[in-house]
Amino acid sequence: MSKETIQIRDFELFYEIVKSISKMADGVKLTIDENGLVVYSKNDFSKCNLTSNSIYSNSRLEFCISELPTFLRVLTTVKEMYKDDYMSVKMSYEQPFLKIESGKFKTKIASVDEQRVSKFVATKIKSELSPKLEFTTSSGLIKTINGHSFIFQNSSDARIYITTEKDMQNNTIFATIGNESNELANSITLELGLINSGSLLNEDGNPQKIILDFNRLNILNMFQSDEIKVSVDKKLPVLVSDITKNGKNDSFFSAKVCSFMLVR
Repeated sequence: MSKETIQIRDFELFYEIVKSISKMADGVKLTIDENGLVVYSKNDFSKCNLTSNSIYSNSRLEFCISELPTFLRVLTTVKEMYKDDYMSVKMSYEQPFLKIESGKFKTKIASVDEQRVSKFVATKIKSELSPKLEFTTSSGLIKTINGHSFIFQNSSDARIYITTEKDMQNNTIFATIGNESNELANSITLELGLINSGSLLNEDGNPQKIILDFNRLNILNMFQSDEIKVSVDKKLPVLVSDITKNGKNDSFFSAKVCSFMLVR
């Protein structure tokens, strides 16, 4: 395969994408064409569909990287070297290598067969989801909830219950860290966000039980933001977050993140 140039419209936005995807998966499949970048990623409890024009190529390219943390560290080096001026940074793909080069830096990252990263490669989310509740949270609020994992000696024993509280603020969604299967377990209830529309009540008048763990909560914070809009689907046991961010040179990314609830 000949050497194919990958145009960089906004390096820092591309860096943010790779950093965010690395919170979900250790490997990734990148599809790049004249419209930009497409990534369909997943792990055992979540999935993400992302599109962006932060990078693009006149030729359609598909390749997989198995060590995403390593790739992120390489991009971090480029970011630290060039700060806000990436004009001299060039990116290309010459099978099996993704190459990044400049006058004072050169690297190549080996791509792998898709089978090596298949457990991290998702399909496009096609089903139309119908929200029964929509609320807005933020990276700061999710970080505060994470900061109270100390209430359990082993945070993996903790469960996070998404609730509304009759005796607390109206139009507010709360996260209760606890474990309902253990009557002696500690618990703490903290604000998660503000309700935009809908209700957690089912048709029978009883509230829907939304149970997460810290991993499932944190996946909603893949892309850090002061405004993270989250929907609770009517039928499927899933929380869905849609995120859009604009960058430099008319660049953007748009992502849909699904975090699947715990059964208990």
